[in-house]
Amino acid sequence: MSTDAQLPEGVPRIGPSDGADEHLQDTPKPNDAGPAASNIRARYAISVVADLVGTGQQNIRLYETRGLLTPHRTPGGTRQYSDRDVAVLVRISELLEEGLNLAGVAKVLELEAANAKLRKDLKRARSRSRKQSGGQGLPD
Repeated sequence: MSTDAQLPEGVPRIGPSDGADEHLQDTPKPNDAGPAASNIRARYAISVVADLVGTGQQNIRLYETRGLLTPHRTPGGTRQYSDRDVAVLVRISELLEEGLNLAGVAKVLELEAANAKLRKDLKRARSRSRKQSGGQGLPD
């Protein structure tokens, strides 16, 4: 699964698909982004997310406890999950199915996020280089 907020086949997106979640793909790590940064468009309750992902609510709470994701919370304390959170949970499920433990899952998510950030930085550097050199920038 890619690091963007694309949902897997069969998982419905709720609300307009206006690209407003695109900035979430650059979140450094799921557990480093605060609730406001990673869940701006939170809209799913934990029971809905558990059904969508095919796991138990208690597992989702455990993943939160372990710092694998940080759902938005309402003023009353209710968890609300975004499309990005659902994508992270699907990725966690994939990694667990491959035999990783939660510590391994955390490390893979961290490395995937770091890789995505480096790719973005490289793309930005290439773009700057091309502009400064009149179209002859860093090689792809």
